Amino acid sequence: MRTKYGQGATYNFKLVLRGDVATGKSTLLRRLRGGTFVAAYETTKEIKTAHVSWRAKSCPEDVVALEVWDVVDKAPKRDVSDNLTLAKKASAAGSGAHTFPLDATVMDVYRGAHACCVLVDPSKRWTFEYAMRELEKLPKHIPSALIMNFRDYPDEKRGLSVGEVEAALEDAFGDRPFTPVVIETSLLNCYGLSAVSTFLHVPFLCLKRMT
Repeated sequence: MRTKYGQGATYNFKLVLRGDVATGKSTLLRRLRGGTFVAAYETTKEIKTAHVSWRAKSCPEDVVALEVWDVVDKAPKRDVSDNLTLAKKASAAGSGAHTFPLDATVMDVYRGAHACCVLVDPSKRWTFEYAMRELEKLPKHIPSALIMNFRDYPDEKRGLSVGEVEAALEDAFGDRPFTPVVIETSLLNCYGLSAVSTFLHVPFLCLKRMT
C-alpha cells in the first residue's frame, strides 16, 4: 500500500519475525529499533508490533514505514479477573480493542506481510526444525530469511553449520520464487544486522513493483 504523508510517499512495509521460544525475536526487534542488549530473558506473552526507522539504499528518496511483528505462537491464558478488567477497558476503548492476548492461533500474521525472518538457535536443533515447519507454511510469494542467531557462541556449542542449513533450504524450498537466505547474527554485539537490512531490500523492491 502506498499513501501520501507530508512531503513524500510512504510505503507501508510489514516484516514478520518467527521462531521458537528464546531464539531472539524480541531482542532482534529491540536492536532494529536502536535499543541496547538486555541479557535477562523475559517471555513475550503476545504479539508485539513496532515501527522501525529504515531506508532503502537503492531508493533513498522513499520514506518507508517498516512495521515489525514479534509473533507469539500461543499466548498464555489470562486469569478471569484479568479478562474482566480488560473487557471493561475494551468497552471504553471501542470496537478496536481486544480482551484476549493476540497470538498466531487467533489471527493470520502473514496477512499483508512483505517479508519474514525466522530465528534459530544453532545450539538447539529443534529450533531449526521449527523454522523449517514455519517456512513450509509461509506464503510462497513472501521473501524470507533464516537467521542463525547467537553467532557469539563458541564453535563447540554450535550444532548447526551454515552449509548444512543452506543445503536443507535449497532442497526444501529451491523451487520457490524466493529461496530463504541464511543470515548469521549476534544480537549481543549487532553482528549481522547490516545483512538483515540488506535482505529487506528484496521484499521492499517487490513491494514497489506491486504498487
